[in-house]
Amino acid sequence: MKKLKKVSVRLNLLYLLKFKPMQQQDQQLINSLLEQQNSSAYAQQSAQDSSESQISISRVVTAKYKVYVIILLILSVILGTKFLPRAWSDFQKSQENFEQKQTKIQQLDTQIQEYKTKKTVWKAITSTKEQIIGCVNDATNCEKLPPALSSQLRMITAYLQL
Repeated sequence: MKKLKKVSVRLNLLYLLKFKPMQQQDQQLINSLLEQQNSSAYAQQSAQDSSESQISISRVVTAKYKVYVIILLILSVILGTKFLPRAWSDFQKSQENFEQKQTKIQQLDTQIQEYKTKKTVWKAITSTKEQIIGCVNDATNCEKLPPALSSQLRMITAYLQL
């Protein structure tokens, strides 16, 4: 871009020198073109100065942001060491409570299954009460009893004696 401005100023000078016969006007035009060239050099110098100032400003801004990032990291470390252990212990306690409740639920489920099987056994006992009494007293009709009841015959007789 600098070269283009210099070339255009020189071409303008050559144009004026070749095609303008009047010397006074030519001299004025030459002077004005030289002033423009000098002012464009001043503009170029000011552009360089402004680019250098922009570079220094960007360096200051990046340094400022680096300081902000360091401060945020320090704050996060401080807050992390203060709150993170307490939150971790609370999390572990809640996990232990959850596991305890899960085991208790499983125990209750097994108890429910046991009670259901006992209930079915008691229903079978009450429905086949006469056959059980005949089997215990006379040892007859024992093969007609359900297999679940024949294995628990002693407990059944104790229950029926009540």
